[in-house]
Amino acid sequence: MAGGFANDRLYGAALQYQRGGLTVGASYPKMNRARSADAAGAVTGDNTFDASSQRNVGIGATYAFSKALIGFAYSHVDVYDPTSNAYFTGTTRPAGEHWQSWKFDHFEINGRYRVTPAFYAGAAYTYTQARADSTAGAFHPKWRPLSTKLDYDLSKRSSGFAEGVYQHAQHAMNARTGTDFDHAYIPGAAHIASGPNQYVVRLALLHPF
Repeated sequence: MAGGFANDRLYGAALQYQRGGLTVGASYPKMNRARSADAAGAVTGDNTFDASSQRNVGIGATYAFSKALIGFAYSHVDVYDPTSNAYFTGTTRPAGEHWQSWKFDHFEINGRYRVTPAFYAGAAYTYTQARADSTAGAFHPKWRPLSTKLDYDLSKRSSGFAEGVYQHAQHAMNARTGTDFDHAYIPGAAHIASGPNQYVVRLALLHPF
C-alpha cells in the first residue's frame, strides 16, 4: 500500500548491567502503526495499542540479598493518535470526540522473600499516572494496583501458588473521560470493573512438561 512502508516498523535498544547482587536494565522500543492482524487476517499481533506510533522508555533495578530481592522500575509510554487498546473491551473514545495522545508514567516497587527453600512470598505496588489528550480536552486518570503472591514448591517440577491483585482507579470528579479509562481493570480479569475498584484472586498448580 502506498505510504505504508513504515507500518508495523519496530526498532529499539536495550542495556543490562550486573554486578554482585545488583542488576540494572534499560530499554527503548519505538513502534509505528502496529496492527492487530495482517491484511489477510492470518497473523494476529500482540500490540497493546492501535495508534500511529508508540514510544516506550523503561528502566529498572533489582538487588538480591541472601533470602530477599527488592526491585524498582519506571517506564514512560507515549501513544499518538490512539484508537483502541488491548485491555478495554468497551468504548475508549469520549462521546463525539477522538483521542490525540495518551501518555503514561509507571512507578513500581516490588519485593520477594524466600521463607524456606520451598516457599516464598512476594508483593508489588504500582502507581500509574496518565495524561489523555482529546479534542474534548485533557484528562489525568491514575491507577494504583497492589499485588501479592505466595508460592510453594511441591516437587522439583511442580508448584502451587495463590495470587491476589487489587486496583483502584482515581479521577477528579470533573475529569472523567466517559470511557473505560474511568474504571479499574486488572489485565487477565474477565471484564472491566463497573466502578473504580477491582479485585482478582488466582489459585493455580504449575507443572511444566
